[in-house]
Amino acid sequence: MNEPNANTQIFHSVTRSFTKKVNLGNHDENRQYESVDFFASHNESIPIEEATPEKIKEVSERLYQLAKSEVELAEIEYLNGIKNGKAPILTSNDIAQITDIIILMESAVTTADIQKAVDVINERKGILNKKQLDYLRSVAKNAKAKTLK
Repeated sequence: MNEPNANTQIFHSVTRSFTKKVNLGNHDENRQYESVDFFASHNESIPIEEATPEKIKEVSERLYQLAKSEVELAEIEYLNGIKNGKAPILTSNDIAQITDIIILMESAVTTADIQKAVDVINERKGILNKKQLDYLRSVAKNAKAKTLK
């Protein structure tokens, strides 16, 4: 009989994903009948003794926002490449450096929540490049409009 080892730790696994299908005909008249799919999935294991409903909900929301942000950034990168016939505006390294800020903005409920993200941006101003700052400005405008509704 296989009994668990006393040193074996049990985890609760949380996985969230986000998918988006984009009709390329809306962005390029020569691609009328083409579409592209974007997908991201993230998983995190929580030690079972820490897996309260509140903790699971918190991790679930964070993973969902991370997957959603990753898909939206990939979509922007892809569509900008189509429109400009150039390399994407944000590299994967650029994206990795600002994902936490994007999540803060997209999960903002109040203008104070947006201000927290702006404070993080100001702390990193010397590190972030112009492309990242431009993108974060557009995300901030959308987040601000959402919180004012």
